[in-house]
Amino acid sequence: MRARLVDTSTIEECIDKLRRFLEERLREGEPLEPRQSSLRSNLTVKTYLKYARVFLRNVLVSYDPPLDEEAAKEFLRILSKRRRPRTVMVYYSAIKNLYYANGWSFNLRWTAFIDPTEIDESPEEPYLTAEEMRSVLEKVVEEAERSRNYRDAMIIILLALGLRPRELSLLKVGDLKPLGVGWLIEYHTIKRGGKRKVQIPNGYSKVVNRWLRMLERNLSPELREWSLEKYNRPLPPELPLFPRYFTPLSNRLQNVKSIQEVEPIGYETVYATVKKYSRVLGLDESQTGKITPYAFRRGVVTTLLEQGVPEATVDRYMGWKTPMARRYYKKSRDQIAREILQYLSL
Repeated sequence: MRARLVDTSTIEECIDKLRRFLEERLREGEPLEPRQSSLRSNLTVKTYLKYARVFLRNVLVSYDPPLDEEAAKEFLRILSKRRRPRTVMVYYSAIKNLYYANGWSFNLRWTAFIDPTEIDESPEEPYLTAEEMRSVLEKVVEEAERSRNYRDAMIIILLALGLRPRELSLLKVGDLKPLGVGWLIEYHTIKRGGKRKVQIPNGYSKVVNRWLRMLERNLSPELREWSLEKYNRPLPPELPLFPRYFTPLSNRLQNVKSIQEVEPIGYETVYATVKKYSRVLGLDESQTGKITPYAFRRGVVTTLLEQGVPEATVDRYMGWKTPMARRYYKKSRDQIAREILQYLSL
């Protein structure tokens, strides 16, 4: 069939069906199909929509909907020769759900395009070394002093201590404990229910103090008075450390009347913050997706193990109840971490 211009309305119609399909399953916690796990984040939905749109733009120049398996097979076969196995895997999942959402038949197996051993044996996750994290933190704190954006600096600092994005988003003010001139953070991990304590380096106490002061200064009078009466402190301990509607550009915190009205940020915000600072730090635009919050977490574990800290000690430090440290020891065979960091102005 001869290539032709693609009707964008056809693409959007197919994408809209996929969006409704994914959002319903995200909301209800249903598996996408019997052999798949449940959707857990809006970030996955956005990724699938993005990849499905790329697929449609490429195949609709030669195929008419309803699409058959041959269209997906041809696209994935070409993609597998140009992209990494993990990327092809995400495309496969996005295309599969696109077919389901639009009522098209899909029985292709992902192993036809990807060698499973390449996924298991060639980890592609980047990580940051201790020196690299220190350099990143210095620049983030410097940027915070310039822009007065202490929230984002706090997020990066806590990521560099090994917190998961979800754990970070669920932190409360009461999870911060004064420790001399610095701070200790104490919280329950979201997996296996472990409890973790970690000290925030004293050099970053200024950022913590200023962020808490900003929260206190912008809290509604009603909530501040309630906290003073109940806890004898201006910030209630159950207040989310990172309220959803309190940013340098927006402050709806002054309008809330009760603590129940204050929602925490989503972990999508954590990912967006890391991506934004990737740009601030001079990361090449084509590489921004390769630094994620987990690059910090993997870096913490990798650094400790390379310094000779016993795995059992690392497990306790990270709040794990079962041996997990070795699973987080990530070094990419093709040195993706080095490839990323060559774009950083460190």
